[in-house]
Amino acid sequence: DVYKRQVTKLPVTGLVNNTHMLRETSMEDIEKGFELCSELSKRLNIQVVYNCYPESLFDNREREIRALSLSSVPFPMKLYRIIFL
Repeated sequence: DVYKRQVTKLPVTGLVNNTHMLRETSMEDIEKGFELCSELSKRLNIQVVYNCYPESLFDNREREIRALSLSSVPFPMKLYRIIFL
């Protein structure tokens, strides 16, 4: 609460669970990240609005991920490799 008011001067209105390990993400990582974000949500009384996952995992386990997300929106992300020359 102090951080919200003193540093940012903006209210926090929602949480984004972005717990993943890029291409090495397992379903267990997603479950653990969701548990942690849900606990934070309860403590702060702020809703989890998005759950981010690598798109490849979402494609294979969509039903399980949607079951975890419940009140939030699953947000599958594409991963890109950028090469700088």
